[in-house]
Amino acid sequence: MFYGSDTHAGAAAAIFSVSTVAHLMMSKFGLGVPHCRLKRDLADQGVPLDRGTMSRYMERAGNTLGAPVVHAMWAHAIANAQVNGPN
Repeated sequence: MFYGSDTHAGAAAAIFSVSTVAHLMMSKFGLGVPHCRLKRDLADQGVPLDRGTMSRYMERAGNTLGAPVVHAMWAHAIANAQVNGPN
Protein backbone atom coordinates (compact mmCIF):
# COMPACT_ATOMS: atom_id res chain seq x y z
CA MET A 1 0.00 0.00 0.00
CA PHE A 2 1.33 3.41 -0.93
CA TYR A 3 0.42 6.76 0.52
CA GLY A 4 -0.19 9.90 -1.49
CA SER A 5 -2.53 12.85 -1.52
CA ASP A 6 -6.17 12.26 -2.37
CA THR A 7 -7.66 15.41 -3.87
CA HIS A 8 -11.13 14.13 -2.99
CA ALA A 9 -10.36 14.02 0.73
CA GLY A 10 -7.69 16.72 0.77
CA ALA A 11 -5.48 14.65 3.07
CA ALA A 12 -3.04 11.78 2.88
CA ALA A 13 -4.75 8.72 1.46
CA ALA A 14 -3.83 5.17 0.54
CA ILE A 15 -3.19 4.15 -3.05
CA PHE A 16 -4.00 0.46 -3.30
CA SER A 17 -2.48 -2.11 -5.58
CA VAL A 18 -4.76 -4.02 -7.93
CA SER A 19 -4.45 -7.14 -5.77
CA THR A 20 -5.56 -5.21 -2.68
CA VAL A 21 -8.66 -3.90 -4.44
CA ALA A 22 -9.37 -7.41 -5.79
CA HIS A 23 -9.09 -8.84 -2.27
CA LEU A 24 -11.45 -6.21 -0.86
CA MET A 25 -13.96 -6.76 -3.69
CA MET A 26 -13.88 -10.54 -3.31
CA SER A 27 -14.29 -10.29 0.45
CA LYS A 28 -17.12 -7.76 0.16
CA PHE A 29 -19.10 -9.13 -2.78
CA GLY A 30 -17.93 -12.73 -3.12
CA LEU A 31 -18.04 -13.65 0.55
CA GLY A 32 -20.52 -11.03 1.76
CA VAL A 33 -18.22 -9.58 4.43
CA PRO A 34 -19.36 -6.09 5.52
CA HIS A 35 -16.89 -3.21 5.57
CA CYS A 36 -17.00 -3.00 9.37
CA ARG A 37 -15.76 -6.60 9.63
CA LEU A 38 -13.12 -6.03 6.94
CA LYS A 39 -11.92 -2.98 8.86
CA ARG A 40 -11.63 -5.01 12.06
CA ASP A 41 -9.85 -7.92 10.36
CA LEU A 42 -7.37 -5.62 8.63
CA ALA A 43 -6.71 -3.75 11.90
CA ASP A 44 -5.95 -7.10 13.56
CA GLN A 45 -3.29 -7.61 10.87
CA GLY A 46 -1.81 -4.15 11.50
CA VAL A 47 -3.39 -2.42 8.49
CA PRO A 48 -5.50 0.56 9.59
CA LEU A 49 -8.10 1.18 6.88
CA ASP A 50 -11.35 3.06 7.38
CA ARG A 51 -14.67 2.13 5.80
CA GLY A 52 -14.91 5.38 3.83
CA THR A 53 -11.70 4.60 1.96
CA MET A 54 -12.91 1.07 1.24
CA SER A 55 -16.23 2.45 -0.01
CA ARG A 56 -14.52 4.93 -2.33
CA TYR A 57 -12.35 2.20 -3.83
CA MET A 58 -15.34 -0.12 -4.27
CA GLU A 59 -17.20 2.70 -6.05
CA ARG A 60 -14.24 3.44 -8.32
CA ALA A 61 -13.75 -0.24 -9.14
CA GLY A 62 -17.47 -0.68 -9.80
CA ASN A 63 -17.52 2.32 -12.13
CA THR A 64 -14.45 1.07 -13.98
CA LEU A 65 -15.60 -2.54 -14.31
CA GLY A 66 -19.32 -1.90 -14.62
CA ALA A 67 -19.29 0.80 -17.30
CA PRO A 68 -18.30 -1.52 -20.19
CA VAL A 69 -20.93 -4.05 -19.13
CA VAL A 70 -23.70 -1.43 -18.97
CA HIS A 71 -22.58 0.01 -22.32
CA ALA A 72 -22.69 -3.46 -23.94
CA MET A 73 -26.14 -4.14 -22.46
CA TRP A 74 -27.40 -0.79 -23.76
CA ALA A 75 -25.99 -1.41 -27.25
CA HIS A 76 -27.55 -4.89 -27.32
CA ALA A 77 -30.93 -3.52 -26.23
CA ILE A 78 -30.87 -0.82 -28.92
CA ALA A 79 -29.76 -3.26 -31.64
CA ASN A 80 -32.45 -5.79 -30.76
CA ALA A 81 -35.27 -3.44 -29.80
CA GLN A 82 -38.77 -4.73 -30.37
CA VAL A 83 -42.05 -3.21 -29.36
CA ASN A 84 -44.44 -5.79 -28.04
CA GLY A 85 -48.01 -4.61 -27.85
CA PRO A 86 -51.10 -6.31 -26.50
CA ASN A 87 -52.24 -9.33 -28.51
